[in-house]
Amino acid sequence: MANQPPFDSYHSGRYMPGPGYAPPPMGFAPPSGAYIPGATAPPPERPPKEHCFYIKSKVGGLVMEVENAGVDPGTRVVMVPASDQGRDSELWFEDYQTGTIKSRLNLLCLDIQEEANQPHQVIKLPQSVPSNALCPTSVGGRTYYSAVANTEWGNIPGRAVAKQCWYSYGGAEYCTADFSWITAPNTKLVRNTGSPPAGSIGAGHQQDDGCTYYSAIARSQWGRIPGKAKGNTCWYAYNGSEHYTSDFDWIVIETDFVVVNSYVPGKQTQLWLRADDKIQNRQNGDKVMQVCSTTKGSRVLSTTTSSDAKQKWMFVPQSEITVARYFFIKSELHGKVLDVAGANKKPGTMAIMWPQHPTPTINQLWYLDDNGVIRSKLTDFCLQPSGHGIWLQPYSKQANQMWTPQGKKIVLRNNPDLCLDIRGGEKSNGAKLCQFKYKGSANQHWKFAYIN
Repeated sequence: MANQPPFDSYHSGRYMPGPGYAPPPMGFAPPSGAYIPGATAPPPERPPKEHCFYIKSKVGGLVMEVENAGVDPGTRVVMVPASDQGRDSELWFEDYQTGTIKSRLNLLCLDIQEEANQPHQVIKLPQSVPSNALCPTSVGGRTYYSAVANTEWGNIPGRAVAKQCWYSYGGAEYCTADFSWITAPNTKLVRNTGSPPAGSIGAGHQQDDGCTYYSAIARSQWGRIPGKAKGNTCWYAYNGSEHYTSDFDWIVIETDFVVVNSYVPGKQTQLWLRADDKIQNRQNGDKVMQVCSTTKGSRVLSTTTSSDAKQKWMFVPQSEITVARYFFIKSELHGKVLDVAGANKKPGTMAIMWPQHPTPTINQLWYLDDNGVIRSKLTDFCLQPSGHGIWLQPYSKQANQMWTPQGKKIVLRNNPDLCLDIRGGEKSNGAKLCQFKYKGSANQHWKFAYIN
């Protein structure tokens, strides 16, 4: 034991406090509220890379990173694709001496950001607009705010101005003076990808279905209109009718997000351990870490433990990470490649055919994720059929997003008779794509040209 190194040879990736300390058995995780104290602070040296691990989400496959390789306390933790170099900003180790999980980059530990965040409030004050009323939007020259109408059918989110609130129910638009404003600090809008993200404001509910309805902002032909949302749908009232759309933004409260900070002995928000496939607080076993979404750059937060897949992680040794290999998708018809039109990063951008650039550009590069689904290097979005062709959308596990290679074809995993097709065999630049029954023609055949 006298020659025990300060780090085990990993495979657990845990920091060991020094000579004389016996390493735990493989896969061991200390129980909640227990960590191994040491007589001195951890050494300032970074552990070897081979003793560190990636923290990889089981949903989407992104890994935790100290944002922009920041070295200052308070730097945010975000989700990114794993690099092939094993950047220090992506590597972590569990420090038993302090009971924390630390970044190899700066030896700062995971912590919860310290902000004066408050939960949302519903305020019965229709005579004037509160200073922190949610999400002002302009429709028809008037400014509206998110509110909750108090109705015979329940509390229904809608839009309000001055002494009136408009809401939708049963296909119609209604107006009432009996409503409450919704207020909250530090909110943001998150584009809908199929379900409410963590921090969404569940402000109302209807008696007919008993479901929670969230405050949301519909993206309509008339402008951005506050309404109610659940699942993949937002309903809103306008011009006497109830309308609905899947193109909307959730209103999300930014609270309890994960950052890295200098170690403070005994600070509960810094005491985390790996517990099976979760990151659990040592002193409050009900608190775990959860990724906000599967989008690159999304944040990580602390929340109550549940069965949500976004709370599940893999702790992958640095030597075992699978790094995405990027490729061009080249047509057998004319040699042009699949391209994200205009390198536009917005959801709904069309995929087109374009000559391959002499120097690789990320809007022409693609990769296979951990599920074998084709994703764009530009945005991590996936291919999805629309009424106008094939466009790029955030991955939400829909069956029509699961395009995968099969020989020369690119097919839908659950419906391999449908393949990716250059519409009409068009050979001009900018030609659009579609899904079509396989016929064996050149406009349905592809080659994957890897660059790494």
